Amino acid sequence: SPSMPIVVAAAAAIPDGSSMNVVGPCSEWFMKTKEDHVAHVFMALQQSMTTGILATELTPLQPWKASPSSGTCRKIIEHFHRLLNLFQLMILHQNTSTARAKVIEKLASLAQKLLDLKELNIPLLIHSSFAASSIRLKKTFDKLSSKTRTILLTLDGLTSSNSGFKK
Repeated sequence: SPSMPIVVAAAAAIPDGSSMNVVGPCSEWFMKTKEDHVAHVFMALQQSMTTGILATELTPLQPWKASPSSGTCRKIIEHFHRLLNLFQLMILHQNTSTARAKVIEKLASLAQKLLDLKELNIPLLIHSSFAASSIRLKKTFDKLSSKTRTILLTLDGLTSSNSGFKK
């Protein structure tokens, strides 16, 4: 089954969140593939994007600086934005609250797997996709298992200013 190519194609084809034609195949692959494999695909994708970046290239990302001037940094930011859109669209692409809940559960499970592997970027993108106002779906979230709710609380804790971002 396709792995990296379909994720890369899906992420690349969603510049503004409007390309639904790649979301279906990506969702199908995602739902059929074990979290371990999906985690490694996303980690490899991220590593290929960030390999060779110098710390000085990230300096413009500090809040008090202007927008990133580095082409590499801009590409990484755009890549993460596309993945965020992809995660949101994978949820919204589903027709029923039960199907949306299954995608959210799978994304939460992936986030936990990546956290276990000490990877934070993709879990934070997944968390952001859940927190986005466009997918605050009460009926869907009511169908989530207690395990998934615990993972979501863990992700909330990672981004909470009360924890000092130290978890």
